[in-house]
Amino acid sequence: MAHRSQGLDLFIADPSNYALLFSGESVARPPSLFGAQSSKDTVWALHDRAFLLWHGCVRMRSDARINDADKGHFAVRAWLEADALGEALNKHTCEIERAFIFQAREYIFNTQMCISFEFQRFIPLVTSNINGLFHRDKAEEWLNHQAAVAERFMLGLHTITGNLNNLLARRPFFVFWFMGQISRSLALWQCDNTLTVALDVCKALLPAIDYLTALWPCPEQRHRYELLREQLAQACFVARLNPPDPLNLTLPPVSSPDLLV
Repeated sequence: MAHRSQGLDLFIADPSNYALLFSGESVARPPSLFGAQSSKDTVWALHDRAFLLWHGCVRMRSDARINDADKGHFAVRAWLEADALGEALNKHTCEIERAFIFQAREYIFNTQMCISFEFQRFIPLVTSNINGLFHRDKAEEWLNHQAAVAERFMLGLHTITGNLNNLLARRPFFVFWFMGQISRSLALWQCDNTLTVALDVCKALLPAIDYLTALWPCPEQRHRYELLREQLAQACFVARLNPPDPLNLTLPPVSSPDLLV
């Protein structure tokens, strides 16, 4: 979805086809465990709600049965819900389940990007007070966080000493997540060319993609990655920034094949 491509219309992807409790909701229901906090505001439930909101936006944008006015109303409600979910996540300061919090924030930002880029033309049908939903502060917050993520992954790569026993080696599909983050960062820069930190984030994520591309070769992924690199190089040229480093598919020597099992 980072490439704004058409998704599959699957039954399992439609939230209205489910009547289930959120993750951990049955555990959180007893007041003696969570006090006055709603069972729908736990870390796990907020993650699920953010996930459903994101997929709801993806389905709505391509639903030809919905008229433009209804799509505009949906976009406004979805934006307000995304803000509410973000505020609810901010209340969780206990440093547990950080993976759920991180992923929930990813869904929230993706939702806001989807609304900004895909639903913007429907907004005037709802209100004349909204002149665009792109928020630079939200974009900068997300980009700064992605820069920190890239730094942590690179720290792991730099500590490799003759083996592939690291966080990325066993996660081949992370390569598409990293590529998606670069696509989103490029979209933000295209929306605001002064947001050059987006291009810095793109370049910071490249070594991790190079590593996974070399470790888990895939012709289709390689083709898409080369196109993405070309887009980034062109953006850096326009922004008068240093170009990205050349593609590096060199791997450290493997001390034991068992490390990949």
